[in-house]
This record gives sequence, C-alpha cells and structure tokens, in this order.
Amino acid sequence: MEISHVPAERLEHYALAHLAGTECAELEAHLLSCSACLERLAGMDDYIAVMKTALSGISFETANTDSRYAPAVGAGDLEHATL
Repeated sequence: MEISHVPAERLEHYALAHLAGTECAELEAHLLSCSACLERLAGMDDYIAVMKTALSGISFETANTDSRYAPAVGAGDLEHATL
C-alpha cells in the first residue's frame, strides 16, 4: 500500500496555522502515520522560526526609506546624486 504525501503548499499552510477545522484534523491524522511528511513539517517549522527571529530586528518603517531603494535617477541627475 502506497502512502500519498501531503503537498508542500498544504504543509506550509498548516505550519502557518492557515488551515481550518476538518482540513487541519485530516492533515494531523496523516502526520501520525507518515514520518516523511512529519520530517518535512519539522523543517518548515525550523525555517519559519529562523525567519521570525531574523525579521524581528527589522523596522519596516525605516527599511523602506533606505537609500538603496530610492527611485532611479536620470543620466543628467547623476552629478548631483549621492550614493
């Protein structure tokens, strides 16, 4: 008997708590019997935790004012541009 595995997108939705009721319960039942999907989910959980930690130190209000994201200048404006 071949076990079908949960698609990555569905595991991602579960990891981000974006699945509701029945769909969540069905996935959890599958995870009880499928170590491969459980390992994939653990990897996603680790990735999400690392990204949350990395993003926790970023202020998005100031990130958008960074000069690296300034609009491009025309060729005639280059002599006045600051880098």
